[in-house]
Amino acid sequence: MQELSKAREQNLRGLALFAIISRFREVDSEMPVQQMLCLVWVANNEGKSQKELRDSLGMASSTASRNLNALADYHRLGKPGLGLVEMADDFRDRRQKVVRLTPKGRTLMNEVLNYVIAEAPSSLRKVESEILFKEQRRPA
Repeated sequence: MQELSKAREQNLRGLALFAIISRFREVDSEMPVQQMLCLVWVANNEGKSQKELRDSLGMASSTASRNLNALADYHRLGKPGLGLVEMADDFRDRRQKVVRLTPKGRTLMNEVLNYVIAEAPSSLRKVESEILFKEQRRPA
């Protein structure tokens, strides 16, 4: 039963992660996971530098720039950026850029956080009860 409980917990966590990724994909249906990681990092580290993001996420400079630009105003594929983050010169070192959420980015991250805190537990409990129901009906 312990293994079943652990498997159920992993399943529920996977469903929650899927729901969060789906919300990001509503903003951009082709948003890569690296951009999602950058966005979440910026939300948790506003005002820190692009270099700190690179170091923290283990990204190459070009990868971080490409993903942040797509989250900001410029996408390298010629389409507009998402307008979720902004980059500004670091007043301590003009060679560096600091990153922050835009109001649009803050709204999105608040929606995701509200889902995780409020909605996910109830919807996941529903899924969990459905799993339990199926397990109880399964022949031994």
